[in-house]
Amino acid sequence: MAESNRDLTLVTTLFILLQLCRIVSCSTSTLITKNLTIRDGDSLISEGEIFELGFFSPKNSTLRKIFNGD
Repeated sequence: MAESNRDLTLVTTLFILLQLCRIVSCSTSTLITKNLTIRDGDSLISEGEIFELGFFSPKNSTLRKIFNGD
């Protein structure tokens, strides 16, 4: 019985640690730094999800345009 409780505690602890790692790896930043690179298909979304900054290509064009919209 004691071994079963120990196993359950270990599994529960590992589950919580994995969930915390998942939360941290999925977190976002609301700051722009000089080391931040925005690639094609990426966008920056404001903290309140009001504005989005990203890139797009007009139809029949190879040029990239910047988009800032809500």
